Amino acid sequence: MKPIRIIGFAVLALIWIWLVWAILAGNKLTLINLFWIAASAIIIFVPLWRKYGPSGTADNESSGKKAGKNAPRRK
Repeated sequence: MKPIRIIGFAVLALIWIWLVWAILAGNKLTLINLFWIAASAIIIFVPLWRKYGPSGTADNESSGKKAGKNAPRRK
């Protein structure tokens, strides 16, 4: 992962932690608050981790295309 992406990931994580702290400081710790915190973490961090994580191909992709829905099928 490139250093600029690590910094961006860290800044996003710090903003998320700050917002979670604001939610928990204003309200009691309830099950619904925990649900919203977990849901927001999954929505924000899972796609980023899948794209830029250790097994992601965003940094070491040389051809510019990934095999996806429109890739030719093998018989």
